[in-house]
Amino acid sequence: MFFQVNNHLVTIYAIFAFFMTLVREIIKDMEDLKGDHTFGCKTLPIVWGLRKTKVLLYFLLAILYAIRMRMWGTVPFLFLFFFGFGYMGIMSLVQSASGGRLASLWKPEAGTSAGQ
Repeated sequence: MFFQVNNHLVTIYAIFAFFMTLVREIIKDMEDLKGDHTFGCKTLPIVWGLRKTKVLLYFLLAILYAIRMRMWGTVPFLFLFFFGFGYMGIMSLVQSASGGRLASLWKPEAGTSAGQ
């Protein structure tokens, strides 16, 4: 009965637990880099390297912290900080694509004083 009433809370805690476990396992893979490399395992630190893996960890922890502290406005800036110009390019494309549709809504109708 509790899960039916508060299902959203269970979902939120499950998502948080998933990401914290993901962060923990990535850290453990970084600690066991030599052993994984010896046995030919394809872990994230081996495939990406330690530096890129650390950047991913910092990004995940920063996003989780921002969401936990309810600082929704900082999430786009975190994307900008970690992904730089690629993020800005994608956001510019998204805004220009949606801007074209928004601009078409503001065109004056034919026959009105503004349209003449």
